[in-house]
Amino acid sequence: MAVLSAHGGPLPILRLLDGQVGWAAGPGGLARVDLSSATVGSPAAPTGGAVGSGSVSVGAPIIARAGGRRAVIAVFPVELSGSGATPRQPVAELVAADAGTGERLFTLAVPLADWARTSWMETTAVGVGTNPAIAVVTARGVVAPDTVQQVSFGVDLDRREVVWTAPGLALDVVAGDTAVGSVTDDVATTVRAVTVADGATRWTDPDGGPVHKAGDGLVAVSGKIFHFLTTAEGRRVEYVERARLPLDESVRFTCRYDERETTVCSRPTAAGGEYVVAFDSTTANPLWRLPDGADNRVALKITAVWHSAVYGTTPNGPVVLDARTGARRNAAPGVAPLLVSAYYGIGSAPGKTSDPVDPFQSELHAHAATG
Repeated sequence: MAVLSAHGGPLPILRLLDGQVGWAAGPGGLARVDLSSATVGSPAAPTGGAVGSGSVSVGAPIIARAGGRRAVIAVFPVELSGSGATPRQPVAELVAADAGTGERLFTLAVPLADWARTSWMETTAVGVGTNPAIAVVTARGVVAPDTVQQVSFGVDLDRREVVWTAPGLALDVVAGDTAVGSVTDDVATTVRAVTVADGATRWTDPDGGPVHKAGDGLVAVSGKIFHFLTTAEGRRVEYVERARLPLDESVRFTCRYDERETTVCSRPTAAGGEYVVAFDSTTANPLWRLPDGADNRVALKITAVWHSAVYGTTPNGPVVLDARTGARRNAAPGVAPLLVSAYYGIGSAPGKTSDPVDPFQSELHAHAATG
């Protein structure tokens, strides 16, 4: 891969790739980055200021439609100024930018409760479903060492208004006309699915945990037992050879769908590596796993999964694997990208390693795809 960077230096913290364009969402707003010319546009900024005194996190942007235009949406945890007897108001401020120009189209402030003034706060645009003008938004905050508050919203991007609110629900996945996430109380965590159009509950599953998209009609849940559910009905999909998988439930799996036919899940191991297993994204049957002692192959640390390819690093350097078979596709790609499109991979600077805690905080460069 050839190396491209913005103005000869590191790129902003890109969280979305859209063909030859990258999008950064940070304290300054939502910025469009033309990777073909290494040009960083002026950010579409929220109108609010910093909320509370703790740290905040802005989730990755999403692509949607707003007012008939293709748009990029990000959500910022901010606080609106008060006036007179009106106090300052913490909000999740949705910022919409034109996907082609980066121009700010509009902002929409969704009021949050006082718990938003916490030691840590995150807002995320989760996605859009069958109707691309209804965006699902989640806000969560840590209000005490073991206490998390959360709420989700449905936002009509054409009418620019909140159409439903789901207190206590943190949504993680949108697929078709369904959004799936979890609710936690003093007793347990439950998986809950709602209809994107109106927020009505479609189904629940008692074994909750982090939810990941595992296919166009499938989610993976790291609950007390790692399992798969259909997004439409919440039906459990039992997969073969389950007993042979080392499902240490004290360590949660992270799953990545390649947007074609394979989902790759991984979890840390005591040795500092990762255990990796790939599943068919329709049947949930395992396809391959690493480490593979029989083949004398070591584990890899996954950085991205996209269009039948698995990108990651091993003790011997970056590598690309075939998502369906686990076979080595490229033994020396030069970089392990965090984001991938048909044109670019976004990864660490040449000769540098990624931040071990949050790779997106590393010095990032755009690497042009070579095949």
